[in-house]
Amino acid sequence: MIAGLLHILGIDDVSGRWYALWSGFGGDLGLIGAAYALLRKHNCHQQWCPRIGRHPHGDWMLCSRHHPLGAPTATDVTDRTDRQAELLAQVVIELREVKSTIQRGGLGVPTRIGGAS
Repeated sequence: MIAGLLHILGIDDVSGRWYALWSGFGGDLGLIGAAYALLRKHNCHQQWCPRIGRHPHGDWMLCSRHHPLGAPTATDVTDRTDRQAELLAQVVIELREVKSTIQRGGLGVPTRIGGAS
C-alpha cells in the first residue's frame, strides 16, 4: 500500500531518491502553482468568491452573482454594440469633415509640410 502510494507520487527509489521526486510529484508543483495563479487572476474580485469573473465593473472583474446589474442579457449586448457602432460612425463622419476642411486649406493648417507648394 505505501509502496504503491510512493510510486504514484513518484518518490520511490527508481533511479535515485531526489531524481524520482523532481521527475514525479515535485515536477507537478509548478503546474499546480500555475493553475492557482491563473485561477486567482481570473476569479471574481469579491472576497472568497471562487467563481470566474466575466463581467467588468470599473477596474474589477465580477461574476454574475456579485455584479450589481447581474449578467448582461443578449439584448444588453446588442444595444451596447449598436451604440458603439453609432458612435464609431459619428467619429468617422467628423474625421472626414476635418480632412476635407484641411484639404481645402481651412483651419490654418498647411496642406504640405516642408516649404514650397
